[in-house]
This record gives sequence, structure tokens and C-alpha cells, in this order.
Amino acid sequence: MKQWELLKKSVEARAFSHAYLFSGNDDASKQEAAIKFAMLFACQNAKQGEPCLKCSSCKSMRNLEHPDLVIVKPLIKEGEEAKEITIGQVRELLLRVSVSPWAMPFTFVLFKDAHLINQEAQSALLKLLENPKGNIVFFFFSEYPLMILETVRSRMQEMRFWKFPSLQEESAKAKEEMREFERLKKKTLHEKFLLAKELSESQSLMQSKIMLWISCARILMLQDLARKASGIQQHAKILRLLQETRMLLNTTNASPRLLLEGVMLEL
Repeated sequence: MKQWELLKKSVEARAFSHAYLFSGNDDASKQEAAIKFAMLFACQNAKQGEPCLKCSSCKSMRNLEHPDLVIVKPLIKEGEEAKEITIGQVRELLLRVSVSPWAMPFTFVLFKDAHLINQEAQSALLKLLENPKGNIVFFFFSEYPLMILETVRSRMQEMRFWKFPSLQEESAKAKEEMREFERLKKKTLHEKFLLAKELSESQSLMQSKIMLWISCARILMLQDLARKASGIQQHAKILRLLQETRMLLNTTNASPRLLLEGVMLEL
């Protein structure tokens, strides 16, 4: 993993960042890189820049149980999907990192689904990122980094972690996605509005569906163009609307449900 090699070299040169943004869809590799990074400071028997994975410090870090490892993730209420990381969670974190680490030179803070940190909480974090303490290293994990405020994002060093399916898997997946998109277009308006309501309650699901629809609309538009079919204008209109909707969702406080209902009217 080239990202890990870069992180390891930054530690060897004592030139690592106080805040990293791990973007992309490969969540397993993000966590592995962050934990191995922390292990370099926790491991009692690290050799050649690699943790031993056997000592008590390595085991507790690997099990996410080390006292100097703090994990922050969206709150989940009973019966609901995780929606956001709140200002209350960030305030608790600020209290936690105001004291020195227990066993290592640094406290390592991992934010899962960092794009779900609400704006008030991001503003509170910004102050700490602008004036970092010397004994904290942050890792922000997000598949949708553009949903993080630019002022916050600019204080991090971004590393990308992407995982892509094989061509065979991609082909089968694309065919199923096209069938799903065609089924959506045939639904009644009532069914479409119910789907809009459901999607608006989950940021991650809503974003992934819009990206899927953008891809499908683009394929249909290109197919119509190749066949010189009459539907090209309609698919181009839907594509523009989906792209505008995605931009508004990422950059404004507009109601996700209303934006999605506007899309459904055109499908």
C-alpha cells in the first residue's frame, strides 16, 4: 500500500501532519493505515518502521482498545440510522485531548464518516486544527470529502484510498444499476416521493444513489447520441438536474427531500 509507505517515511523523517484526511471508498485500508501509523508510536518492538503486531500495545491498538486511541463516529439512536457527529461529541473530545496522552507521545483521534460532522462541530474543530497541540494526530475518514467545510479540509493532508471492482464485476454491477434506474423511471409519482423521503434521511445513501443516477443518465444520453435517438434531450436534462442537485446538497442547506422530489418529477 503506497499510502502506508508514505506515512511510514513521514514518521521516520519526523515530518508527519497533525491532521490527515483519508478519502475514498476503501474503509478497511483507511483504518489499517491509521492504526499502523499509531502502532509505530505504541509498539515496544517496532523494527524497520513496522510494528511487531504481537506486543500488548500492538494488540490493544489493533483491537481499538488503546487508551490513547479515540474514535468518534456518528451518533446512532435506537431504531435510527447514524445521522451526524454533533457539537456535544466534539466538546467531549476537546476535554479528552486537553490532557496528556496516557502511554504514548500522541493521542490519535479517528473520525469515522467525517462528512457527517455537523457545521457547528466543524467550526469547533477548526480552532483546534488552526492551532494544533503538539500531542494530537487526527485522522478524518470520508467517502465524500467535499461535504467537509473547505476551511476545515484545507488544514488536513489528504490521502486517497480507493477500491475498484474487476471488469467482470463492474460490468454485472452496471447492468443491474441500469435495470434499477429504468425501474425507478416507471414507478408512480407516489412511490418516487416515498423513495425521496427515505433517501433524504440518510446522507450517505442519498449521495451514492445520486451518483448512480448520474452515471445511468450519462450512459443513456450517450447511447441515444450514438443511435441519434430522440430521447437525448430528456436524458441530458435529467443529467443536468442530477448534477445541480448534487452540488446543492453539498454546498447549501437546501432541503434534501425537496431537492429529491424535484428530481423525481423529471424522471
